[in-house]
Amino acid sequence: MANSFKLKPMTARDLSLLPPDLKKFLELWESKRQGRLMPRRSDFTVEEFTPWLGRLHLVRVEGENDGDGRYIVFATRSAERYGREMTGKLLSQFEPEEMAARALEDHFRILRERGPTYSEINDTFGPLLMHWSRLSLPLSDDGQRIDRYLVALHYFL
Repeated sequence: MANSFKLKPMTARDLSLLPPDLKKFLELWESKRQGRLMPRRSDFTVEEFTPWLGRLHLVRVEGENDGDGRYIVFATRSAERYGREMTGKLLSQFEPEEMAARALEDHFRILRERGPTYSEINDTFGPLLMHWSRLSLPLSDDGQRIDRYLVALHYFL
């Protein structure tokens, strides 16, 4: 499969770059921080995620900062687009390998930066040309170690 992946990394703190729905998601995350580096998963209710349901991943960090991630929730719209359900699976298990490599790249970036990350992606998947953006927001039960993170997706096509 030919890939034309182009990653355009940007800082999520530059709100002017975010699509409006992702800007609202970042604002929700910021409101839950309450002076901490990052909120806990338990700071959110499922109802607060309603505008992003179907376009939201929840990833658990496996091991320390050099470990893989596991999809606790894989976005329904992503499963429909890719034709695979990844809930419960490791990021490294995504196929094709290029997709796993990109998921892991984003995973290690959020662990390294310890804050919001934003990327715009242009890619082909089979005969489909796709353009989407991804806002990743870290979560921490102890206020220090990232143990999970949310990924909100905005599809342009």
